[in-house]
Amino acid sequence: MDKNLKAPLPIISKKETEALDDLTKRYNKLIEPSMIAKCGSKAAQHIPKKITKFGNEISSNERGS
Repeated sequence: MDKNLKAPLPIISKKETEALDDLTKRYNKLIEPSMIAKCGSKAAQHIPKKITKFGNEISSNERGS
């Protein structure tokens, strides 16, 4: 009972390949940071260190109580 099964060539069709490429592009666009997130991180870079340290202290005190 030694049977050799041949896989079809190509494994996936051209239509399936295009669909996978389209889904991959849509997924990558979905997971990339939004414009608001990008602007927020740039704005955060311009906040003085003293203010960010003060904000972090307040936030850690809130969590501790």
